[in-house]
Amino acid sequence: MAVAAQERFLTARREIRRLALWLQGHGVKAVVMESTAQYWWPVWVELEEQFAPRLAQARSSRGPRGRKTDFEDACGWHRQARAWANRL
Repeated sequence: MAVAAQERFLTARREIRRLALWLQGHGVKAVVMESTAQYWWPVWVELEEQFAPRLAQARSSRGPRGRKTDFEDACGWHRQARAWANRL
């Protein structure tokens, strides 16, 4: 799977808004987020009107210990989002 673009964002409200603009600029229509404690909530609130986010459980995507990376998680969520979209 090729990566079109990769960017890092902080968690301040200004940065979350920058994330929303970045996603819009890349033509993103839907967002899948990993639920990690309460940290996902501010991002969800900011993105829910524009991107119809889906929340995925972190536990269901765990790989072998010591081999987890955020990038690999994101690729897995991307595959899952495509499967969800194909069912609609």
